[in-house]
Amino acid sequence: MNSIIKAFVRVGSSRGLLSQSPLINSSSNRLMIGSSTLFNNSDKYIQERTYATISKKKLQQIREKREEEARIAKETKEKTFIEVNKVSISTLTFEDALINVREKFNKYHTVKNRLVATLFQKSATAEQLHESLKLYKELNNSNPNYFDSSHILIIYYAFFRTNQMPLFAEILINSDVFQFFPKQNVVIKTLVQLLKSGQDNELAANLLLNYQNKVGSQVNENFMRAFGKEMDKQKAIDQLYTILNIYPRKDFQLGADAIRYLLRQSIVKGNTKETLNLINQFPASTLDKISQACLLAAKIVSDPVAAQSEKIDTNDTRFAETVQNEIMKQYNLAEPDVKESIKEASKVYFNPLPEKLQF
Repeated sequence: MNSIIKAFVRVGSSRGLLSQSPLINSSSNRLMIGSSTLFNNSDKYIQERTYATISKKKLQQIREKREEEARIAKETKEKTFIEVNKVSISTLTFEDALINVREKFNKYHTVKNRLVATLFQKSATAEQLHESLKLYKELNNSNPNYFDSSHILIIYYAFFRTNQMPLFAEILINSDVFQFFPKQNVVIKTLVQLLKSGQDNELAANLLLNYQNKVGSQVNENFMRAFGKEMDKQKAIDQLYTILNIYPRKDFQLGADAIRYLLRQSIVKGNTKETLNLINQFPASTLDKISQACLLAAKIVSDPVAAQSEKIDTNDTRFAETVQNEIMKQYNLAEPDVKESIKEASKVYFNPLPEKLQF
């Protein structure tokens, strides 16, 4: 039997009967199907990866192309804007200049600071000035550096020329709204013009207080030196006295120069007592020798008996001469009735009068 089976197997094998076995055939088919599926999935994955890579590259190319087009468009617009704004409006009438600048604004939604400043410069009347200011407000400028110091000085003179200084002061007080941040010279010029008019002392005081708050707790001595000098130059020390009378005294040092100008004017005007009282309400300032001499001269004229407590050192001849010179200079500028009181006070203090005080 075994030999028959072996023979059958040999014969079957030689005839391919094993390959016809259902069991063997089924396993082979599954293997082939599995291999085919694996290869198909692999091809699909590779294709998807390829498409994804191509799509990504294509999108990147599209993105880069758009960015390049946007960059070129922006550069072209900026170049056009620069070229257009290079054109001067200085030779145009105010009306034509206003139209020109407004057209630029409508097209580009901004205007170069130089053109706006020139428009203010061309404003010859209050109406034209208001038109310039109206256009500037339409810009909705939020850049604190839009105007530089030279532009603001040009604009100051436009307001000065058209007698609109109170309006300019209001703009400076609200500088955060208008983006006007002037140097101290423009603030001083504005203060002086307000005070010279004699009608806007409270506005001037508000401007000074506003400036003080912006620069810190104290207005520095350089400011007061320049302020006092300009007030003296404009013959407006009386107005300086007025504004200080309504100004908050705290944390505000007058400085030696302002004190000197105030004291000299007080001797001429005959109101040394009031001026000394005002000065004493402010924090003490460091005084140089000349300012000290002015202070003593004012005290002598105000109350020669009380001033005796501050006798001049006989060895300090230079200081003594400075005090006497200050008294004599202001005496020569005073009205007759004030001259008489200066003379009498000097006699009481010096007794006898020195050679320099020969009234």
